[in-house]
Amino acid sequence: MSNLLPQSEKRLLLREYRLRIAVAVLYALGALAAIGAISLAPSLVRIHTLVSSAERAQALEKKTLEQLGAAAVASEFSDTSVALAALVPILASPNVASLVRTVAAVRPAGVSIQSIAYEPKGGVAGSLAIGGTAALRDDMLQFVESLRREAAFSAVNLPIDALARERDASFTLSVMLSEEEKTEE
Repeated sequence: MSNLLPQSEKRLLLREYRLRIAVAVLYALGALAAIGAISLAPSLVRIHTLVSSAERAQALEKKTLEQLGAAAVASEFSDTSVALAALVPILASPNVASLVRTVAAVRPAGVSIQSIAYEPKGGVAGSLAIGGTAALRDDMLQFVESLRREAAFSAVNLPIDALARERDASFTLSVMLSEEEKTEE
């Protein structure tokens, strides 16, 4: 199909088509901007509400602190200090899991451990009670010597009756924890 319009009319018609397309694109962009503004409105309202409530809460808290005065704040600090003082003995006690790992690390192959009990003592490090059996008496003595060489333990006591049997000897060791050496977590 051929266009029989003169060249000037063709240019005018092309310009009108381009103008219509530009207007349609501008309307579409305007509609998108309006939709975006409408969809952001609830978020902006929510943010404004949160900011105003936070400002009201801050003002109320400041007013309350002014009314209570320094005495109430000092009382709160005192209560907190008392609570922290109660935690100091717990924090100063040795890490029992680390002590058990130490005992397991120095255990010879012929020794099996059936029980380990930690007994805290007020003001001192406490002790471990280690119960088990040794295939040979020499294995038990080697275990005792290995524990004595560990810095975490100040004394290892083996009852004399544990030495009575040469094979399959049951034992219960009393291991005193060292005061200076606090086992880290």
